[in-house]
Amino acid sequence: MVQAIMPDNNSLVFRKVWWLNPSYIVAVFLIPIYLLLWIAGIYTAGAISSAKSQYFFHGEYAFLGLLGLIFMYIGTLSPIKYKKRSSDRANNTVLVLNINVLTLLGCISIIGYIYWFKDIIFNPGLLISQIQSSAYISVRGAIERTAGIGSLAQIGLVYLMLFTYQSLLDKNKLTKNHYFLFYAIIVFIILRAFLWSERVALIEAMVAIIFIWASYGSFKSAFLEKLLPFFPLMGGVFVVLFFGLGEFFRSWSSFYINQSIGFWEFIFQRLVNYYFEALNTGIGMLVTQEWPTYEFTHILAWLHKLPFIGGLFSFVIGVDVGLSSTYLSKYGDPEFNSSSGIFPVFLDIGIGAGLLFFFLIGVMSRYFYSMLEDRICFYGIFYFLFLMIFLELFRYLYIGESRTFMIIIGFLLLTITQKKIKFRNVVLP
Repeated sequence: MVQAIMPDNNSLVFRKVWWLNPSYIVAVFLIPIYLLLWIAGIYTAGAISSAKSQYFFHGEYAFLGLLGLIFMYIGTLSPIKYKKRSSDRANNTVLVLNINVLTLLGCISIIGYIYWFKDIIFNPGLLISQIQSSAYISVRGAIERTAGIGSLAQIGLVYLMLFTYQSLLDKNKLTKNHYFLFYAIIVFIILRAFLWSERVALIEAMVAIIFIWASYGSFKSAFLEKLLPFFPLMGGVFVVLFFGLGEFFRSWSSFYINQSIGFWEFIFQRLVNYYFEALNTGIGMLVTQEWPTYEFTHILAWLHKLPFIGGLFSFVIGVDVGLSSTYLSKYGDPEFNSSSGIFPVFLDIGIGAGLLFFFLIGVMSRYFYSMLEDRICFYGIFYFLFLMIFLELFRYLYIGESRTFMIIIGFLLLTITQKKIKFRNVVLP
């Protein structure tokens, strides 16, 4: 009998965690939460939100949003799964991480962050003023002009995922430089979350690390293994606490502390406002504007923002950049300017193409999730994009943002520099 023997330390055991499965994410979390917000809005006639905006989250447009989620769920049931290529099996080859590429990705991210925050790095007084006065607006204004090349920093998320994967696979291949890059990126992300008021950056980093760890990590404690299925509940508590910490410095201590409302009441109301108002704004834009626009200002937002090419693309498409601000000034609340990740799709491409878009998101999420199940293919980390799409769907369309574009660039760099090695066959008695 012939048995294929893998090289030492070159495979991981995949753990099926229900809350990482795309079908469960849509069916257990997204659809029920959407229905809850919809019903609560109807029951209170929109008063569930304290924002100063017109109430639109009801009727046929609200049903259209639910239909988009249903199509996404159907897509997650797709039978199309990743299969290891027959040529690899025939040649006894396996895909492994090129450790030099890992170093390159980390260095690119650090360069991006250094350029982004160079004003603070070379003028620590700005950081001190931020800590003393929580004047995040002035600090952000001082470094905002450096955020162009700084977008390369987003590639750091790919580094975090690959570092976590490699540390679980064979940490002996990681050097001190890799650990330095890992912790440096984490520190910059924390600065970004608070100084730049971009809390999603810290959430991205946590998702990037935790989902790799949950999929492949081993537990020495049986208690932790039993606790893993309940992580979404713990995550919900963390989100509230983290959101509360951010809002304390961002708006509570500077303004709302003088209002007749308790801190935790303020935090929960603020959370409801963010999610309810994003969905309400999305529907409101459909109600008050002609659509589909075919301007792709949401699905391809990253393309509109590209240097040189973006301006030309916007000109050719004929984008009316004033539509969003016009809506907010007439019907919305400028403080809550997100429009969800659901309704802008219909605004861009219409109902038929929009439903197809959500169906394909579901199909692709199922395909990349199946890559996680292949214990010798690190391309499963691509599933991170869909986790973030699901996580941010009620606030904005993650797949269309510039931050996502840079992550994809990191993935492409990883793909074109992939490395294969052969494993040996041993004849057993």
